[in-house]
Amino acid sequence: MPNLPFAFFAVALLACLFALLISRLFARLDSRINDAEWLESFSFESYRPMERLLQETDYIFLASQPGYRPEIAKQLRAERARIFRSYLGHLTGDFTRLVRVANLMLIHSKEDRPDWAREISRLRFAFYFAVVRAQVRLTFGAWPTSRPQVADLVGPLEAIFRMIAPVSTPAERS
Repeated sequence: MPNLPFAFFAVALLACLFALLISRLFARLDSRINDAEWLESFSFESYRPMERLLQETDYIFLASQPGYRPEIAKQLRAERARIFRSYLGHLTGDFTRLVRVANLMLIHSKEDRPDWAREISRLRFAFYFAVVRAQVRLTFGAWPTSRPQVADLVGPLEAIFRMIAPVSTPAERS
């Protein structure tokens, strides 16, 4: 039983971090920009660079260079984690906005769409779980052995986007 206070402290700390993260996720939504305009220009492709940020290939190359010191890799890792978190913040804001548009479409739909409501809820859970997991991995240094999976973050974003984006061919847009 001597570890009980430590376990309680660890659980309380994780709960506080989770609450802080969730509040920050919802605070990122910028409602000053028109959703229709924003949706026209939105592209989830802008998040593809996240995939390369946490790859190990650059560190392997660095280690093979003359004059390499472990501090160089440590500094680069910290900078890339900071950049990844910045992308994650923008990604979260975009996801939140896409969910809002999907919910508005659901509310104003002429027909009842329980399948959409379930899918939106499923995607929200999957996305926010991936965000929390990524933040924990970045914070507690589990990367590089267990780096955040960008596909887990971008996948729900793409799915919501495909649910709400008007289906048109390039010829129809012009």
